[in-house]
Amino acid sequence: MQANRRSRAREGVGDGRIDMALECVLCGAWPTSHATTHADDDGGSTITMNDTARVVCHTAADANPLLKETSMGWVDYSVIPESRSAHEASMHRELIVGGGAGGLELATRLGDRLGKQGKASIALLDKARVHVWKPHLHEIASGTLDIDVDSVEYLAHARAHHYRFRIGAMCGLNREKRQVYVEPTLDEDGRQFIPPRVLGYDTLILAVGSVGNDFSTPGVKEHAIAIDSAGEAARFNRRLISACVRANAQYEPLHPGQLHCVIVGAGATGVELLPRQHSIRWRT
Repeated sequence: MQANRRSRAREGVGDGRIDMALECVLCGAWPTSHATTHADDDGGSTITMNDTARVVCHTAADANPLLKETSMGWVDYSVIPESRSAHEASMHRELIVGGGAGGLELATRLGDRLGKQGKASIALLDKARVHVWKPHLHEIASGTLDIDVDSVEYLAHARAHHYRFRIGAMCGLNREKRQVYVEPTLDEDGRQFIPPRVLGYDTLILAVGSVGNDFSTPGVKEHAIAIDSAGEAARFNRRLISACVRANAQYEPLHPGQLHCVIVGAGATGVELLPRQHSIRWRT
């Protein structure tokens, strides 16, 4: 997609071409992968979106730390008001980022102890809608665990344990203002249904957990599916089942390597996944 817009350099602001490129990206008119600027003879400029805009925006982000790149483009969090309910005005706000085993347990205990009695406002931020205990991810990957049945719904759990659940991914932190910046949340079709937000806190607990280490094994980053979340485990399962169904439906013999699966890592997940994956292939 291409579009042309004209800009005049504004006195005291700097290069008008940069201002216009930023305006185009920030308002979502064009994606950051399509913006470049061409000076006109009359002093204006014509902007065609391409990779240059990303460089321009990164330059502006260095000058404005409140400008963050999100899944929906660049967002200026300085213009977003802090999300805060009326009853939190006189309460100590405790914000937990990460709803894994540690974060969820902490939110439960603080909610039962402080939130229930109105002594503090407890909030839990996580980018997923449900919690699945990480040691069970290999069961989702192999198809022996139903994520819709064997998971904890954050909203229902929060209501039962007197804390508030906020869905979204943290993308920035302002320690001076005690604020956390949250990315916009997208639906399955990639459309935004929750806008970017700013969450305030008095006490911040980061419980984001860890991710798998590929130890620089060649080819892993390019071809492997990391099983660090329920979504990634489900994706692996869908790909595995599709490969097996495709093989079962073909008339010709399996070609070499058609159903080969390499598991990188011999930790708990890798060791548990291996026999289950082999069992699926054998039944196919």
